[in-house]
Amino acid sequence: MSFKKFTSKLMHFLNDTLIVYRQGPYKIQFKQISLQYLFSVKYFEDIMTRLNDTLLLRLFYKIGGYLGIFYLGNSSILTTVLILAPITVGVISNYLFISGVLTRRDSLKPIYYILGALIRLIFHTLSYIFACRDKDISNEMLTHVQILDREFPHTVDMKQQVITIIILILLPLSSFLNNFVKLNNPFWSYAYSIFFMLTRLKIAVLVVFTWQIRNFLYKRYIVLGQTLLVLTCKDSQNKFRYSKSIVRVKLKVLQLYRISVIYNKIAGQMILMTTSSCYNLLTGYFHRALYTDSNDSDGSLKQFLFYALTSFTTWLYLVVIIICLDSIVKTTRRFLQKCVYVHGIINDSNTDNLVKTAKILIPKFSAAGFINIDRSALLLMFFEVSTFLMILLQFKIGK
Repeated sequence: MSFKKFTSKLMHFLNDTLIVYRQGPYKIQFKQISLQYLFSVKYFEDIMTRLNDTLLLRLFYKIGGYLGIFYLGNSSILTTVLILAPITVGVISNYLFISGVLTRRDSLKPIYYILGALIRLIFHTLSYIFACRDKDISNEMLTHVQILDREFPHTVDMKQQVITIIILILLPLSSFLNNFVKLNNPFWSYAYSIFFMLTRLKIAVLVVFTWQIRNFLYKRYIVLGQTLLVLTCKDSQNKFRYSKSIVRVKLKVLQLYRISVIYNKIAGQMILMTTSSCYNLLTGYFHRALYTDSNDSDGSLKQFLFYALTSFTTWLYLVVIIICLDSIVKTTRRFLQKCVYVHGIINDSNTDNLVKTAKILIPKFSAAGFINIDRSALLLMFFEVSTFLMILLQFKIGK
């Protein structure tokens, strides 16, 4: 069958088929799809329009649940274990993998690789079992998202949607490619690489989920600030209507704040795992670059490039997360400035309460309470990494 006939049959099938995706009140329908329309800019714009915030958030929340990203433990002991597990698993499994690379006894290499892979397999299995078990919290966030998506007009930002598509393509692709570069290692090392790749895939999904949370909250705070200014101009003379409008604005601010709080709770441990992965990668980078056989220049160069690329992309993931969360905080502060501006014009008890509410409900993000996530965290991480690298170099020189 020629390509032209195959394309023609495919188009006839699509023309005769109605594809409906049901997600609550949302439906995506494709009718009368032609080949010209399929490869047109209009088709791309239609797809971007239908990919609303609620649909994407629910999609990535489901994916994160299946990957075991979001830890929601009611038990304080379980929560502590889940916080410490990523660091412990990363250190032990990386140590076993590096030991397998450096050992001169070929009989021990597969044992090191298999043990490292087995530890990560147990970790991923347990994280999947304990992930997304607090259904009340997850349902609360999705309920707030769905309500706000109905109440606010859905505006499509093509720039943000294009960035979303690029992230969706590049991050999982980098997770796969970085771990299957030929490193002149035996077959057993790839068993470890598969689970290492799964860890990086979790981080990639967390980055996309954080980006979607940022887009959702950013748009709503902007629209809410504009709505507040319009209400001040139109309804300020009617005290009863204006007070009701201010109460509705306060309720929406509270819903937006709850979404950021729930995100911080469910993703904090994963952010901590991303940070620990960076230090584990740097440790492995120095071991592979400084302790390999100097005669194997080709293998050493590939190992050098592998760890350099992996370390860079992992740090890039963390930088994207920090910038997104810092953008949310800045947006809430700009909304607070608009509330203060309105209070200066009206100066009544309603606007005074709104200013106090907006000031109290500025979100604060942290990695499970260990690291405060804001713009200053970038500089702090730079100094910590520099110190960490100096310790590794001194250890090498001391030996």
